[in-house]
Amino acid sequence: APRFEDGTGGLQVNVTTLNTLYPVKNALVTVFTGPISDMTVVETSITDQSGQSGVFNLKTPPIADSQQAENGGNLPYANYNVSVRSDGYVEQIAMNVAIFSGVVSVQGIDLISISAAGGHTAPQIINEENKYEL
Repeated sequence: APRFEDGTGGLQVNVTTLNTLYPVKNALVTVFTGPISDMTVVETSITDQSGQSGVFNLKTPPIADSQQAENGGNLPYANYNVSVRSDGYVEQIAMNVAIFSGVVSVQGIDLISISAAGGHTAPQIINEENKYEL
């Protein structure tokens, strides 16, 4: 497993289709910040035959901040957004994926074929925010 310096976390994206039954290879995974209409691309990766992206190295708050979180603060994580595109599928965008220092987070994205979506091609947006509220 990769080791991360303090203030850096990892993200790996697993891309599947048909309710996670089949991996999707050669999907374009884009990690970005900011709104979809004005995104800042951090890094991109292409999924392998098992549907996995490479591990993105992403900046996070330092671990020391989590010690303060126990005194009533918020959990210290950084939010990133993830877009997944593959030919023949509806683009999926996961907003506000939480990345913690020193940890590889795994985000599953299940693609829907354009035909199964009734020909709709507008991106489907999933908001992951507030998943870690204690």
